[in-house]
Amino acid sequence: MGFGPSTGDPQSGVKAVIDLIDLLYPERSTPSLKRWLEAICEPLLTAHAPLAFDTIARFLSQPEFRQYILAQPGIADKWHTLWYAYEGSIDPEKLDPDLAWLIHDRMAVLKDTTLDMDNPPPLSNS
Repeated sequence: MGFGPSTGDPQSGVKAVIDLIDLLYPERSTPSLKRWLEAICEPLLTAHAPLAFDTIARFLSQPEFRQYILAQPGIADKWHTLWYAYEGSIDPEKLDPDLAWLIHDRMAVLKDTTLDMDNPPPLSNS
């Protein structure tokens, strides 16, 4: 499931994500988590990538994908400076424990949902 702005403005999308996390996970919504979500979501939204937790996980785990996103027009220089300092796959736990928890939790739900859709219960003929 994706989420993001209703306008073409990446900053409004970042705000929407942070507001959603504040609402759903107030105990996890720390200043550090919010900064990392901004650092990930703004480049993804600017590059018009689908904003979903699997895309966020891919941005961190696949350096080629991260480079592709950062090469898109309009990505702010501050994100180039930040992300080019990281080589290879990035462990979200090393960035922020709440970020790691959030990604792991949402990816587990996505996996469970996908499994449920692959093996739906039989339809009743009643």
